[in-house]
Amino acid sequence: MARLDYESLLAGLPDAVVGVDDGLRVMLWNPAAESLLGRSARRTVGRALKEIFPPETSLVRHLGHPRHRREPIGVGGGDRER
Repeated sequence: MARLDYESLLAGLPDAVVGVDDGLRVMLWNPAAESLLGRSARRTVGRALKEIFPPETSLVRHLGHPRHRREPIGVGGGDRER
């Protein structure tokens, strides 16, 4: 039951939510991410993040850096220094 509530919550958010595991594989891709990024969850979940976004993008650089591996980040705010 809790899993369904969690999935319903994420599905209803107006913001794109992308979740990755420790190996930077996409584990979560909500409907807003589908709309914003033009990729369905069906063809995205399970793939390596670098297959979806070029490695030189700030998102992949940020997530791949050991200092940031456990920090949640937002997408869409541009490159911001921490």
